[in-house]
Amino acid sequence: HYVVEHDYIPDFPIVTNSGQAYFLETRGNGRSWTPEVRRKMKIVKQTYPDLDIRFLFYTDAKFGGKRKDGTYQTQSEWAEKHGFKYAIKHVPKDWLI
Repeated sequence: HYVVEHDYIPDFPIVTNSGQAYFLETRGNGRSWTPEVRRKMKIVKQTYPDLDIRFLFYTDAKFGGKRKDGTYQTQSEWAEKHGFKYAIKHVPKDWLI
């Protein structure tokens, strides 16, 4: 058993007009959605469960191997499974208020 310590540096720390703070992570198509990125984000969430971390995906890209039903997992499915808010292409207005 060993631990490798890293610092989490979000893409964009956001403070809304109402004073709510969250971190916005931006990801392009599936090529930037590496196993290392996914692992890091799961560990950050486990370590700091109260942080509000959200993803803005350029597209809802497929990644990984083909599942038994012939489909691929998408970035939005991963985000939902691991409890992250997400948006595709545009930041929702209610994220800025």
